[in-house]
Amino acid sequence: MRKTTIPARVFYLADGGTRLPPQDAATGGYGLVSTQSGIRMAVGGSHRTVQPRSGRPLRRSLLAAGFSLLILMATVAGELHGDDLAVPASIVVARIDGQPIYRATYTEVLRRAGYDAATTQQERQQIAAKVVEELINEQLIGQLLKENGVAVTSSEVDAMIASLRSQLSARQQTLEAFLQESGRDESMLRKQLATELGLNKLLVPRLTMERLQECFEQRKQEFDGTRLRVSHVVLRPDSAAGDGAEAALLEKAADIRREIEEGRMSFVEAVGRYSAGQSRLREGDLGFIPRHGLMHEAFAAEAFRLAAGEVSQPFLTPFGVHLVTVTDVAPGRGSLSAARGEVQKLLASELLREMLEAKRASVEIAYSAGIPHFADAVGSDRPRTVVVEPANEGSGGE
Repeated sequence: MRKTTIPARVFYLADGGTRLPPQDAATGGYGLVSTQSGIRMAVGGSHRTVQPRSGRPLRRSLLAAGFSLLILMATVAGELHGDDLAVPASIVVARIDGQPIYRATYTEVLRRAGYDAATTQQERQQIAAKVVEELINEQLIGQLLKENGVAVTSSEVDAMIASLRSQLSARQQTLEAFLQESGRDESMLRKQLATELGLNKLLVPRLTMERLQECFEQRKQEFDGTRLRVSHVVLRPDSAAGDGAEAALLEKAADIRREIEEGRMSFVEAVGRYSAGQSRLREGDLGFIPRHGLMHEAFAAEAFRLAAGEVSQPFLTPFGVHLVTVTDVAPGRGSLSAARGEVQKLLASELLREMLEAKRASVEIAYSAGIPHFADAVGSDRPRTVVVEPANEGSGGE
């Protein structure tokens, strides 16, 4: 990716770009959802899935592999116009090939993403960088759809609106009440649904049976019902330790892992000396866990990357900094046909990420001074670094 930036200072070594404040939501945008007709997007609320009055989710979010689209469709900034290149830099947070992302849009999405509820400067910078990244993704997706000749008609969007009304009516809720609860208006919803339809047209033809089978075989443990017996060391930050607490714990966990790997301490001994969780009374044992549904996603994802006996790199969840090891494996027997929806969701997400990464490499992205953004790519195994370009006094990104 080509970027126009001035020398930056590293602000925060973030945790892979996937952690938000403890609500740990998809920040209110789209979740890829597998249906019989293809891949669709869940219509979420501000930073959660809106619950109809029945208490059941309207659709189940199947957000994959840490990829989410905020696309809160903050139309507060309006549409782009021919004179956008002349827009003062003070009201722009970034430009993609000269096209601006407006500060008003950025500020509104920050609000909906839980920025004001974040308790540390690190969390705020992490959220802000994620917002910028996904607002850029929104523009890049529009370019991808156009380049691939994907068009969505008003009648197609009308049909989706009608279907949504029907779903809500069956739960004794109106579309108007749903929109009010989710913080949208109908024009925002129509834009969101048009993007959903466009992505469906772009991705579904690429989800061939051969690709699905290959994805299933490569990541079989994620889909076939395999359960892992895991143990962990968890380090919890002192709330009074300030903004550097999590980074310090990541370094401490790395030192602990190094001692284990060098044979100077066993994993069980590390649990006894350092772990803050109740599981330390069981030598860190958490029992058998499935890939989905029981543990926090970041925790389960890390565990299922490991071979038996391997110790993970340090990683963060809302519960602290973890080291995980696998002590036993209970193989699953599930088939592709049983897991097809999950495999479709994961493959669609990975295909879209690949397309976005290729698109980013072909455009010039310039960040305004004071705006936090990630210095490295999505999908990196190492923690993602957040940088902030030096800003003149009074022109910060917050």
